[in-house]
Amino acid sequence: MTARLVTLILYLLVTGAVAQVPRLCPASCYCETADKISCERAEFETVPTNWPTSIRVLIIKSCSLLRIQKHAFRRYAKLEELIIEGCEHLRSLEKYAFRGLNHLRLLRLASNGNLTEVAKNAFSLISNTHGLRIQLDNNAFKIIRPGIFRQSNHLRELSIKGENLHIEANAFTSLTRIDFFNLIGVAHIEPLAFENVSRVHRFEIRGSILSLSEGVLSSMSHVKEIHISDNQIESIETNAFSGLFTIGRLQLRGNSIQNISGHAFSSIVNIGEIIIENNFIAHLHTEALLSSAWRTKFRDNTLRCGCEIVWIQHIKDTLLLKRNFCGPEEYYVSLMNYKPVMCVPQQGGLSSIAFAAVPDSLFLWAPLLLVTLLFRSWQV
Repeated sequence: MTARLVTLILYLLVTGAVAQVPRLCPASCYCETADKISCERAEFETVPTNWPTSIRVLIIKSCSLLRIQKHAFRRYAKLEELIIEGCEHLRSLEKYAFRGLNHLRLLRLASNGNLTEVAKNAFSLISNTHGLRIQLDNNAFKIIRPGIFRQSNHLRELSIKGENLHIEANAFTSLTRIDFFNLIGVAHIEPLAFENVSRVHRFEIRGSILSLSEGVLSSMSHVKEIHISDNQIESIETNAFSGLFTIGRLQLRGNSIQNISGHAFSSIVNIGEIIIENNFIAHLHTEALLSSAWRTKFRDNTLRCGCEIVWIQHIKDTLLLKRNFCGPEEYYVSLMNYKPVMCVPQQGGLSSIAFAAVPDSLFLWAPLLLVTLLFRSWQV
C-alpha cells in the first residue's frame, strides 16, 4: 500500500510539473527551433502579445491578421527576421508599427492583397545598425506618401515593388546611407520625391511605365550608380536629371523610350559616366546626348530612323554610328550605313540639322528646291 501511494504521489508531481511548463510554440504555429516561429493560416486579428520573447525569426503567412498595431512587436525586441505575406485580410499598418526592433535584419511584406493603408511613420524608428533590408513586394497600396520611412537610415536595402505606384513629393526626404534602393512598377514620380537623399550605393527604377519629367530626381546626391532599366518610358524631358549631383554612373538599359529631348542629361553636376545601351528609342532629339560626363557610351540601341534623325549622320564618332542601329523599317542597318532618302532641310538652309519628310509627289522637285535654298544662302 505504501509503495502504491509513493508511486501515485510521484505520478502527480511529474504530471503536475509538466502541466505547469509554459507552451513555447503558439497555437496554430510551427516552431522549427526555439527561436523560429512560422504561423500559417492562424487565427488572430492583431499581432499577439503572449508569444515567447526569445523569437528571432517570425513568419506570418496567410493568417487572418487585420492590422499591425502601433508598437506591435515591442515585446519581441530580439527579432532578426520578420516576414508577413499572403495575409488577404490585412488592411493597415499603424504608425510606429515596427518601432523597437533593434536587431532586425529583414522586414518583408509581400502579396498582402488588401493592404492599402500605410500610416505616416509606419516604418519609422527601426534601429538598423545590423544592415536592415526592407522589402515591400506586391502589396495593395499605390501611393508612397511623405513620412512613411522617416528616420529609416543606414539601410542595406529598400525595395518597393507594385503596380502603378505613385511617389509623392518628399516621400523619401533625407534618407541617407542606403546600399540598394529599388523601385519597381512606378507610374509617376512627383518633383522633390528624393529631396536630400544621399549616400546611395545603387539606385534603380525598373519594370515601370512612366515619364521622366524635369527634375524628377532633383536633390539626390552622392549616388554611386543610378540604373533605369527595362521600363516603358514615354519621355525623358529636357533637364530631366537636373538637381542631381555627384553621381558615379547613370545607366539606361533595356528600355522602350518614345522620346529623349535635347539637354536631357546636360544639367547633371559632377557625373562620371553615362551609359545608354540596348534601348529602343523612337525619337532622339538633337543635343539629346550632351552632358558634362567624363565619358558617355551610347551603344547597341535601336532607333526609329527617319528624316528627323538625319542629323546623326553629321556626328564624327564612327564607333557610335557603327554600334547603334535602325529599326525594322530600315532592316536594322547600322547608323553608319543608313542612307536617308526624300529628306530636305526644314529651315535654315543646308546647315540645318532639322529635317522633314518630303511627300512622294514632291520628290521630282527636290533638285529645284535645293538650288533655291543654295541661292538664298548665297544671298545671306
